[in-house]
Amino acid sequence: MSRTVLVGVDGSDLSFDALAHAIELFPDAEITVVSVVNPVTAVAGGETFDGSLFEEQRALGERYLERAVKSAADRDREIETELLIGAPARELVAYAEESG
Repeated sequence: MSRTVLVGVDGSDLSFDALAHAIELFPDAEITVVSVVNPVTAVAGGETFDGSLFEEQRALGERYLERAVKSAADRDREIETELLIGAPARELVAYAEESG
């Protein structure tokens, strides 16, 4: 049974450092990188939700995952990626439980 390592990225340098560390520490593991879009932040501050702010956040999450793929490729690794919607902590835990 192979090991799978889940790494969350939020665009911060620390999250990409964590990905680099996971790649180095677990050379034989499958690595899945997850970015979570929180729809609540799209309406923070009383803004009217028209969907555009949410779509901007979704696009940003996709860019984080693209950066993760490139970062892994620079280290001769392939990774899986997932973009989730919801509360980040809750979604990461649920993903980990569902995927084992």
